[in-house]
Amino acid sequence: MGYKIHFFKELCDGCKVCERVCSTAHNSLVPKIKIVGELENFEAMVCVQCEKRSCVKVCDHGAIFIDEYSGSPIISQNLCTSCMKCVLACESSGLHFDSFKREIVVCDTCSQSFLCVLLCPNGALSKVILSKPTAATKSF
Repeated sequence: MGYKIHFFKELCDGCKVCERVCSTAHNSLVPKIKIVGELENFEAMVCVQCEKRSCVKVCDHGAIFIDEYSGSPIISQNLCTSCMKCVLACESSGLHFDSFKREIVVCDTCSQSFLCVLLCPNGALSKVILSKPTAATKSF
C-alpha cells in the first residue's frame, strides 16, 4: 500500500524547511517539493499521486511508470528526453525540471521515509494512505 503527501495550507508559514530537507536528501539543488506564494497564502507544488496519472499518459518515451509498492511516479532518466510534456500535463505542478542536472524530478516520498513530513516544524505536511492501486504500476 502506497502513501502520498497531503499539504495543509493553513499551517504553512512558508519556511521552506521541506525544500531544504528534500534537496539535501537527494543531493540536489532543486527540491522535489516546492512552496510558492506569500503572506500566509502558500501552496505546495508536489506530486499528489492523482488517479489521472497524466504524466505517465503524455510521456511518448515510456520514461514514467508508477512504483507498485509506493505508488510514486518513477522517471527513468535513461529514457527521459526532458521534453517537459509531463511537467506541463501535471495539474498539481508536481514535476519539476532540474536545470543543473538537466532532468525532470518528481517526489519519491524519500523511499517512504517522508523526511519533509517528519521535519516540517508546523505540521503542514502529512502522510496519507493511498486508497487503491493506480494504473501503470511496475515493480522493481
